[in-house]
Amino acid sequence: MKIIIAGASGFVGKALVSALKKEGHTLYLLTRGPSQPEAGKSHWDPEHGEIDRKILEGSDVWINLAGENIA
Repeated sequence: MKIIIAGASGFVGKALVSALKKEGHTLYLLTRGPSQPEAGKSHWDPEHGEIDRKILEGSDVWINLAGENIA
């Protein structure tokens, strides 16, 4: 499956990414930093409505873990 994940660098996100990679899924990680296509990372700025819409095409699942720290 093609899976888009926001918040992949957090505690839950890291574990989820690891598990999904082991299962062979194609992952695209949304980042507020610069895009790194070779690492599967794409720039996303929700405050300004910026996202690379090309990576969204054909996606099967979107997971949003971005937000406040749960700790």
